[in-house]
Amino acid sequence: MEGQTLALVTGATSGIGMAIAQRWAARGGALALTGRNAAALKECARRWREIYGVPVWTCAADLTQPEAIEHLWSGTLAFADTNRLHFNVVVNNAGFGAFGEDARIDEATLTGMLQLNVFALTLLTHRAALSFGRKEGGQILNVASTAAFQACPYLAAYAATKSYVLSYSRALDEELRGSGVRVKCLCPGPTRTHFARAAGLGETSRFDKFAADVDKVADTALALLDGTRSESVHGWSNRLGVFLTRCVSARLASRIAGRVMRSMD
Repeated sequence: MEGQTLALVTGATSGIGMAIAQRWAARGGALALTGRNAAALKECARRWREIYGVPVWTCAADLTQPEAIEHLWSGTLAFADTNRLHFNVVVNNAGFGAFGEDARIDEATLTGMLQLNVFALTLLTHRAALSFGRKEGGQILNVASTAAFQACPYLAAYAATKSYVLSYSRALDEELRGSGVRVKCLCPGPTRTHFARAAGLGETSRFDKFAADVDKVADTALALLDGTRSESVHGWSNRLGVFLTRCVSARLASRIAGRVMRSMD
């Protein structure tokens, strides 16, 4: 459909990314999907083409590699041009964490986390802001975390990357004021995805006890895209936690976060 809006969603094969992409397709929007699991990407594309009748392009890629970012971006632009789609939404959802004492986490894991959570997100945001600003505007939705609001022992590097995502998104949204381009930031708390297992939390972890349903988090994401607000913390308990964090010293907030994280193991 000529003029149909295209959204690029990273980390789209599971969790929050998949739920956001599914809702976008249900609205009749076209999709460019990326993730590392090629088979899962193809299955998502097949299902959403059949159910919703929307154009879907997939790119199996490891975004910790700079050349993968270039391939993803150029492929998305080509897909939009070929199908006469209006490419004006990017959802930077891909990311991962590593639970435990920072000194015990291997350097390859830390490097990959920084490459994906910070470097890839920054490059895609930068490119989208430049591209959308030359056209009729658009939206960039960066997925951070409630961990962005304080230092978080036992998720130290992950929380730091999410603090970067929140700060960068806020600053860029202000820089782009009046340009027609918005940079928004979603801050979910614990969510029932593959995050906890991938981060190294055990099968008996209490993480899922406090976790939100992924579909409700995706609904918050779409509401943020639809509205005028620049950021959203999902869930009243998470919003309360963020508020209370602001009421105590940074050191005390870090100490409390550390105790909470130790209880999750």
